[in-house]
Amino acid sequence: MSGNGPGGWRNLVFKAGRVRPTLRALVFLPALGGAGLGIGLLVLMALGVLGTQPLAASAFPSERVIEAGGPPTLILPVAALLFYLVLVLLGTLAFRRLLDGRSFTSLGFHRARGWLADTLFGLVLGLALMSLITAAEWGMGWLQIRGFVWETRPAAVVWLSLGYSLWQFVVVAINEETMSRGYILQNLEEDWGVKVAVVSSSVVFGLLHSANPNVSALALFNLFVAGLLFAYGYTATRQLWLPIALHFSWNFFQGPVFGFPVSGGAGQGLLVTSVNGPDLITGGAFGPEGGLIGLGAMVVGIGAIWGWGMRGHRGLEGSTT
Repeated sequence: MSGNGPGGWRNLVFKAGRVRPTLRALVFLPALGGAGLGIGLLVLMALGVLGTQPLAASAFPSERVIEAGGPPTLILPVAALLFYLVLVLLGTLAFRRLLDGRSFTSLGFHRARGWLADTLFGLVLGLALMSLITAAEWGMGWLQIRGFVWETRPAAVVWLSLGYSLWQFVVVAINEETMSRGYILQNLEEDWGVKVAVVSSSVVFGLLHSANPNVSALALFNLFVAGLLFAYGYTATRQLWLPIALHFSWNFFQGPVFGFPVSGGAGQGLLVTSVNGPDLITGGAFGPEGGLIGLGAMVVGIGAIWGWGMRGHRGLEGSTT
C-alpha cells in the first residue's frame, strides 16, 4: 500500500483519531510483559539485598505447599499472584483509557441483568465438564482412584494447599480472560469483525501456552479450541463473567480437586489418582487438555453455551463506554 495518497501511512497507524485497534492489540501483551519483567527483576534484586531467597520453581502450588508444609511458604507466591493481578488490571485500565478512550468496565465487567447467572453457569459448567472427563476415564478403566489426599496429609496442609490453588486459579482466570477475550479480542473485532477476532485471539491464547511442560501438537490445538470456548462465552453474553467463571472452574476442578495435570503442570489434587490410558485420548502428562477427551469436553461446553444463549439470556450488548 502506498503511503503517498491522502492520509498516507497515517491511515495505517490511526483510525478515528486514535491508534488502530489492531496495533493496540499487538502492543498490549509485550507492554505488559516488559513491565512485569522489569518490576520482577527489581523485586528479585531487593530480595537479594535483603538476603531473602525466592521460592524455588514448582510445577504446582499444591505440590509446593504439601512439600513445604506450612503457611510461610505461601507468602511469596501469594504476593507474586497479587502483583500479577494488579499489573494486568492496571495495565489494561491504562490501555483502555489512554489508547482506546473507553472505560475498563466496557470490556465486559458491567453488572447488568444476568451477570450473576452467567457467573454461576460458568462455574457449574466447568465442574460438569471436568466431572464428565473423570467419569469417562474411570469408566474406561484408564483412571484409578487410589484414595484421598487427607488420608496421608495433615488437614491443615490440605486446606492451605486448596486455598492457595483457589487463589491462583482465580487470578489466572481473571487475568487471561481480561487480556485474551477482553482487550485483544475486542480490539481486533473493531478492525476485522468478530469471527476473525475470535480465531486470532484464540491462536494467541494457544501460543501463549506453547512453552508449557509436556506440550504437544494436539495440546496446542486443544488450547486453541479452549480459546474458542471461552470466546464463545464472551460473544454469547457480551460480558466476561461467564468465561472467567468457566476458566476458573475448569482449571480448579481439573487439578486441585480431581488431581489431573493442568496444561502440563503436575500437582496434587484432593483425589489421589493415576491415569494409564492412551495419551492420545487422556492427554498423558499434559492432562485432559492434551487429549481427545479434553477436546470432546470443550465441544460439549460450546454446545452448552449455545443452549445458554438460546434460552433468551443476554448480557449488556456491546457497550463502549
